[in-house]
Amino acid sequence: MACIKSAAVRQLLVFPLFLLLFAAYAHAQTQGEPEESGNEAPETIVVTASRIPIASDQAGASFTVLDEEYLDRRQALTVEELLRGTPGVAVSRSGVLGSFSQVRMRGAEANHTLVLLDGIEIADPALGGELDFSHFLAANLRRIEIVRGPLSALWGSDAVAGAINLISAPEAFGRSLTTSVEAGQFNTRRGALSGSAGGDGWGVGVSVDHLSSDGQNISRSGDEADGYRNNTGHVVARFDPSGQISLRLTARRSQSENQFDATSFLSGVPADSDSSTRRVHTVVGLQGLATTSGGRWTHRASLTHTGSENRNFASGSETGETSGDKLNLSYQSTFLFPRFARSSGDEGVSPSITIGLGHEREDYLQRAPASFFGDPNRDLSTQSTDALAEFRLDARGDWAAAAALRFDRNSDYDDAVSWRVSALKHIGLGTALHAAYGIGVKNPTFIERFGYFSNFIGNPDLIPESSRGWELGVRYGSMAGTLTGSITWFSERLEDEINGFVFDPASGGFTAGNRDGTSRRRGLELQGQASLLPQLTLSGAYTWLRSREPAPGDTMVQELRRPRHAGSLNAHYEITDPAIGINLHLAYTGEQPDIFYPPWPNPSRRVSLDSFLLASLTATWQATSRVRWHIRAENLGDTRFEEVYGFRGPGRSIHLGVQFSFFEETDGN
Repeated sequence: MACIKSAAVRQLLVFPLFLLLFAAYAHAQTQGEPEESGNEAPETIVVTASRIPIASDQAGASFTVLDEEYLDRRQALTVEELLRGTPGVAVSRSGVLGSFSQVRMRGAEANHTLVLLDGIEIADPALGGELDFSHFLAANLRRIEIVRGPLSALWGSDAVAGAINLISAPEAFGRSLTTSVEAGQFNTRRGALSGSAGGDGWGVGVSVDHLSSDGQNISRSGDEADGYRNNTGHVVARFDPSGQISLRLTARRSQSENQFDATSFLSGVPADSDSSTRRVHTVVGLQGLATTSGGRWTHRASLTHTGSENRNFASGSETGETSGDKLNLSYQSTFLFPRFARSSGDEGVSPSITIGLGHEREDYLQRAPASFFGDPNRDLSTQSTDALAEFRLDARGDWAAAAALRFDRNSDYDDAVSWRVSALKHIGLGTALHAAYGIGVKNPTFIERFGYFSNFIGNPDLIPESSRGWELGVRYGSMAGTLTGSITWFSERLEDEINGFVFDPASGGFTAGNRDGTSRRRGLELQGQASLLPQLTLSGAYTWLRSREPAPGDTMVQELRRPRHAGSLNAHYEITDPAIGINLHLAYTGEQPDIFYPPWPNPSRRVSLDSFLLASLTATWQATSRVRWHIRAENLGDTRFEEVYGFRGPGRSIHLGVQFSFFEETDGN
């Protein structure tokens, strides 16, 4: 019965995508040759698929853009909710709101995806080089770009599987002041205050956000609720003293605390306990931009800092602390060569070259009582210097090609070279083919190399992981932008993969080690959107993934927490009078393996997590020009599910909120 249900859900999600693609083909057959029209789709600029901003129709990579309108329709609390169901992305949250949340792209590890905020690396050095997405609030984000595939040549070690760029800086600042409040079940409360001001050559935006909840129970048994609170402040600013010089500032500070149930030594799964973690996460970035030679030569320099502090508590007493700091200084120079044409009337080709230099320092601190497994107290640091070059050729409306090469010199482990090539060809009727091939590396983390303050020992002899992969895809977009879709086939191989669960018989604990053999990942990604009616917009995505790793006996097994099938369907309907918007979002996660560690001396064993479908419904009502109400229902079907074995996901909840705009004026500059 479960298999029949899973197959039906998969068909429900996949069918709309094939319908969209078939509609795109039919639309293309009737469209004919492109004509000049005032009803063309607005141009989309992506800033993550290259070292310079490029038009989306020139990007030789697979990507997904969640724009401001989509984010506003969803009214999601955290970024992880928005990422769930997007192509190639799998979310694993260890329980309810505020619980540790990982994002994996194309079957890679969670720390193989680079996460940026306005171009600033924000991964936590004290958390294995990854970001806990459960604490990043979605408020005040303007846009999310998700670029898939090996991007180490462009963005460094963490971008083995791709990059996610969370963009908060607006294109223009105007005078505005807005406040909002929301209340829901489990005493969930959200409040926000934001304002901005701008003038000739300057602009600043400030926001403060609060989210708290008494929570729900994480464990399968008991009745103790695990609560959460988060306070976040955010500032973005720009200063343009002249038409050739521009300064940008992004600063964000988040303080959060989540309660959780620790794993019981008697059962091996979570049980009610008085445990919590307090975190402080800080991001500051200053960027300067200068243009010379009539705008053809661009210089960009940046200084960024990411800091974190994580403190664990049990029964009111602190059990350990980790903290990390990452300081990055970078410079890049881009020169746009004059466009050259082969004949009169030819639009020509526009070449560009970008050269970049960077230096990064990471510091790591760990404090905890000594135990049988040794003294966990450490103060560590590492440094790296990188040099990169990217060369692009853009023949607008016809084709594009790019090549990137990067060299990383590391203080504590092997130096690395990564590279990437990509190409895109428009074949007419709104259709384009794209292909890419890249090689990336991922450096070992502090925790993998030197241990953690439990029974994890660490291995200082680890070497960097290396990955190589290719993708082939086709994209379609109608002239008016009412119909878009894409299909991408990819394959990736990971060597020297670091296994963080290697049993050490000498100590009785766990350590990390480079795995022999090759992990292989391949899959298919589909996405599409159709605005076939003025009031109705449909969008959907589907991912088929086969992610396997070596196992004893020269066999291959499916990697943990990577569902074979995943997808989403979003339907939005607008009513003009009164101004009401209704948004239904379905996110499906297929069956996936996990691992269970029973009490000693029983060995670990693989387990299976059931597939599940999460539905959320959001309705907004623009009561007046200044007041807007919304109601949101999460997990509408009250689905019982686990994304990590033993950690129960949240049940159904309903929330009511209102937003009041004191004033809002557009900056005309």
